[in-house]
Amino acid sequence: MSHGEAQQVEEGKDAIAEHYNRHDENSTYDSAWFYSDPAYQAFLADTIRQQFAAANGEEDKDHLQARDVILDIGCGNGTFTRLLADRCGTLGPAYGFDPFLSPESGGNFVALPNMGAIEFARDIGAVARAAAASAPDRAPPVFSKVLLKEVVHHINEDFAEFCQRTAEYFHTSEQRCALLVATRLADPKSYPFFEAARETWRSGQMDAQVYADQMAANGLKNVRQFIKGFRVEMPLQQWKQMIRNRFWSNFGCLSDQQIEAGLEEMGEFKEFQKEGDPTTIVFYDNFVFITGQLGA
Repeated sequence: MSHGEAQQVEEGKDAIAEHYNRHDENSTYDSAWFYSDPAYQAFLADTIRQQFAAANGEEDKDHLQARDVILDIGCGNGTFTRLLADRCGTLGPAYGFDPFLSPESGGNFVALPNMGAIEFARDIGAVARAAAASAPDRAPPVFSKVLLKEVVHHINEDFAEFCQRTAEYFHTSEQRCALLVATRLADPKSYPFFEAARETWRSGQMDAQVYADQMAANGLKNVRQFIKGFRVEMPLQQWKQMIRNRFWSNFGCLSDQQIEAGLEEMGEFKEFQKEGDPTTIVFYDNFVFITGQLGA
């Protein structure tokens, strides 16, 4: 890696760190609608469970095997990973790591040492061996369901290598695994964004087909895409505050002045107003779930 490339990586890490630190200081993650609405969280967990089951051709398309082991890459504070483990019904704990996750484990969740996705892919065996100390049987866990939820845009430059290395590991170890990438559509037209926010979104959100093509070209089999949306209904003032808090990392580069100008540009958000209630907005949060098979 050249000096310039290394500098870009560090700048990217700094931007993400600033995003997490901002939410930590303001306690906005857990209070933001997308992280606190039970129906929305259940929608995501259940759809991921179903797509994992379908990816490896499970007989029961709505459930995982009890022996499955989930790994959530970029799991944030681990709250969603715990919910996913509950709704999947696996016997053992789910594992997760995030560069800014505090090392707290308990119940059905094990926090792995802090690392990035590409660091994991380059030495999966070492990660599994390190996780053995927290495993119920003290044996290295065999990860069979690997999740990248809302993080793949942070590793755009490394995603092809990530796929190649994970495919090589699971092929060599003769283990079977499903990889699931959960991301959003590149076109933000369904969201109540102002123009600067739309431009920022497009600059960092690649088309899902690009990820699917990279997965297929780097060793994953039976790559497929599934699009599903959730109808969001929330108070307009709450949405404005979430934008000001830059609840999605895509908006980290927008200044306070740009955000205020953009909110003024949107006016009363008439296009998104709930019928008969101008204080509430309605829109669809559209996810693309991309799955592929790894290993035997």
